[in-house]
Amino acid sequence: GVYGAAYAGDVYRFDPELDAAYAVHQQHSTLARTFAAEAVPSLDDTQNLARRSYDAGELNLMNLLLIRRDGLETRTMLIDRRLEAARSRVAVDYVAGGRR
Repeated sequence: GVYGAAYAGDVYRFDPELDAAYAVHQQHSTLARTFAAEAVPSLDDTQNLARRSYDAGELNLMNLLLIRRDGLETRTMLIDRRLEAARSRVAVDYVAGGRR
C-alpha cells in the first residue's frame, strides 16, 4: 500500500507492518463513521417518537424505559467503535515511529 511506503533517500521502501496497521485503522474508522451515520440518527428519531407517545398516553413507562435502554446500548456501541478507531490510529503512529 501507499501508506506503508517510506521515502529513504532516492527510494521508497515498503513497510508491510505499517501498511497493515493503516489498513486496520481505515477499517475501524469506516465502521465508526458508518455506525454513527446510520444508527444514531434513527435512534434519535425513535427516542423522540417514543417520548411523544408516552406523553400522549400511547406508550407505557416500561416500554419507554426499554427504548431508552436500547438507545444507551447503541450509543455505547458507537463509543466502542470510536475507541477502536482511536486505538488503531495510535497503533499506526507507533508502528510508523516518526517515519512519516
